[in-house]
Amino acid sequence: MHAANAFDGEVSGMLLYAKTEGTELESESWLELGHTYHVRTLDLNQEFAGIATQLDAIAGLVG
Repeated sequence: MHAANAFDGEVSGMLLYAKTEGTELESESWLELGHTYHVRTLDLNQEFAGIATQLDAIAGLVG
């Protein structure tokens, strides 16, 4: 039995990866067993203002 089946509350999760050379930015979300999961790739090869903008957008998914 999947452990999530025994929990009645709301759960979401996120995997956040640093972008590497040749990697496209990933942006996936899915619903599994009533819980939302997200995968995002963060481009760290830019000024901090750009990184902060990406992080704000990502935070909006789970906020």
